[in-house]
Amino acid sequence: LDLVAALRDEGEADVLLALRSPLGFIDDQIAAAAGADTERCQRAWLAATFAPAFEALGWDAGANEPDHVRLRRAALLGLAGDLGCAPGLVAAATFERIERYLADRMSLDANLVDSVVTLAARHGDARRYEAFERAMLAADTPQERRRFLLALGEFREPALIARTLDATLGDRVPTQDVAMLLMKLLGNRA
Repeated sequence: LDLVAALRDEGEADVLLALRSPLGFIDDQIAAAAGADTERCQRAWLAATFAPAFEALGWDAGANEPDHVRLRRAALLGLAGDLGCAPGLVAAATFERIERYLADRMSLDANLVDSVVTLAARHGDARRYEAFERAMLAADTPQERRRFLLALGEFREPALIARTLDATLGDRVPTQDVAMLLMKLLGNRA
C-alpha cells in the first residue's frame, strides 16, 4: 500500500490500471472479510489517495487533450470512484453524469462510460434499473446493448438481483450473453 500511495500522482494510465486488480483483490478478499470498518477505511484511503488527481483533471476532457490524459482520467475514476467509492465522484456519476449520458451518448468521454454506468448501477435503485433496461433495449449498437445488459448484474438491491437472475432464464437476454451476465452476478458481492 505504501507503493500504491507513492503512485498517487502517476502520469501513466497503464501503471494506474495495473493497480486495479490487486487493489480490487484487497477490497474483495481482505478488507471485506475483515469487516465493515476495515472495508470503509480501505475505501476512504483509496478515495483520499486518488480522488485529488481525478479532481485536478476534472470530468471533461479539453478540446485537444491527448489520449494518454483521457486514459489516465478513466484509470483514476476506476480507482477513486469504483474501488474507493469517493462520495463526490459516486454522486456525480450516479446522478448528473449518468442522466446526461442516458439523454445524450456524446455527453461523456468514451473512456469514462463503463465506470459511470457501473457506478450508477451499483448505487442504483429500481428506477435506475428500469432506465438501464430501456437503454439496453433501445441501444443502437451491440456494444451499448451489452454495456447496459452487464450493468444489470451490478445492482445491489436483492429484488433487482432476483430480476436479473430471472431475466437470464427468459428471452430478453440472448443465449450468448447469459454466461457473461451470470459471471457479473457471481462477482457481485450483494
